[in-house]
Amino acid sequence: MVGYSDPAGFTLLTDVPEEAARRALADAMLRLQAGETRLAIHPNCGTNLLTTGVLVTLAALLGSAGARKEILSRFTRTLILVLPALVISPGMGMRLQRYTTTAEVSDRWVKEVRPLQLGGMRGFRIMFA
Repeated sequence: MVGYSDPAGFTLLTDVPEEAARRALADAMLRLQAGETRLAIHPNCGTNLLTTGVLVTLAALLGSAGARKEILSRFTRTLILVLPALVISPGMGMRLQRYTTTAEVSDRWVKEVRPLQLGGMRGFRIMFA
């Protein structure tokens, strides 16, 4: 199951019956409106993936920067910088999600749940009013 959100709603790619998707959507909306904001935070959010990508890329650039040295030396220095970036990035991404992801849905209601087919994948487009 994969979801992509945008200001108008979200697209859910999954192979579940439409009634199950509608029921899960209704339950999630009620739980978010009741204050369960943690439902909007997820380890595989794009914010987390972007955080990891940026930190690892910066670490790799820093590790390989400078005068041309022996390849093993550059490799070791880069590895020493990349590994901590990989370790800290999930936690940092989760913290960043608190600023980039909103769980506030009190002013929204479901306008439409439309089944869709993307290539060989089934899913739903959920639109808010």
